[in-house]
Amino acid sequence: MRVPPKPTNRSAISVWFEVSLVQIQELHEYDSTLKAIVIYKENWRDHRLRWNPRDFNDTWEVNVPISKLWTPEIALLNGFSTEKLIEEPRASTTSDGFVSLVVPMRVTANCPLDFTAFPYDVQKCNLTFGTWAYHAHDIILGPSQDEGATLDRYHENPKWKLMNTTAYFHYKNYKGAPFSEYTVILKLKRQSSQYSIKLTVPCVVTSLFVLISFLLPSAAGEKIVLNAVLLLCLIILMLYVNMALPGDAETMLGCFLSFDIFLVFFGALVSAAVYNIHYGFKTAGDDDDDKISGYYRKGIVIRVIDLIFFLIFLAVFIVGAIIILRYWY
Repeated sequence: MRVPPKPTNRSAISVWFEVSLVQIQELHEYDSTLKAIVIYKENWRDHRLRWNPRDFNDTWEVNVPISKLWTPEIALLNGFSTEKLIEEPRASTTSDGFVSLVVPMRVTANCPLDFTAFPYDVQKCNLTFGTWAYHAHDIILGPSQDEGATLDRYHENPKWKLMNTTAYFHYKNYKGAPFSEYTVILKLKRQSSQYSIKLTVPCVVTSLFVLISFLLPSAAGEKIVLNAVLLLCLIILMLYVNMALPGDAETMLGCFLSFDIFLVFFGALVSAAVYNIHYGFKTAGDDDDDKISGYYRKGIVIRVIDLIFFLIFLAVFIVGAIIILRYWY
């Protein structure tokens, strides 16, 4: 029974294959792997398993262990491991030779990830199924449906929302021989509510505080202290992003934080310069009128400098925020 049930030597066996997604257990960022529970649904015809039900007490259907039957041996081609959740599955065989096999599996597949839009990223993971034992001249995978994986038994993942699934059948050549394959594409979106509270909102508020620092009076030495505190906050946020993702991950948020750190440092330099202009350039022989007029002129210059840098940073902040939001959404 290990020989393929080909009706003729020239014809291939049509195997109707379908995948039902039960649960996405984990999408591991560091290993770029997807762990999921799926159900294989395979149907084919074996002319050697036909019988007359009247000869067997009107028995129209029997369940047979797969160790006693020929099976297509469909496997996950881009996976690291597969595990059957039933020790020995049984196939349903009808009197006309129609065989139906349902096998629940735990699979671990390779899934390259793109963290550019973190924490509002959308990932696409492929599950490619096929058989290494038989090429397309022996087995052709045919669709049971054209809408992707079935979701009638799907359980939501708390970290990743399944947006949709698509699937397609295709052929791929290995060493000159064509093989029939079936690929399911899972589109996943990160549940970003916790990141909005812990990461996005602090980043925005910290950036706004950089702008507010230019509105403080020039005589306030706390401007530099405020910039130092903001710099410390940004470094902590950067460390949080680095701990949440692999070290080589490139994100728009990381670029935004790096640019924010530069703004805070530059803002501290401007505050130090303004502070020196306000208290510097005094001469011992100046009378009170000259001092008052000098303070007045310096005050106007300082406020103009603060206003110019405030407008520049505001424009840069708005442009950067628009670019990031357009990329995220």
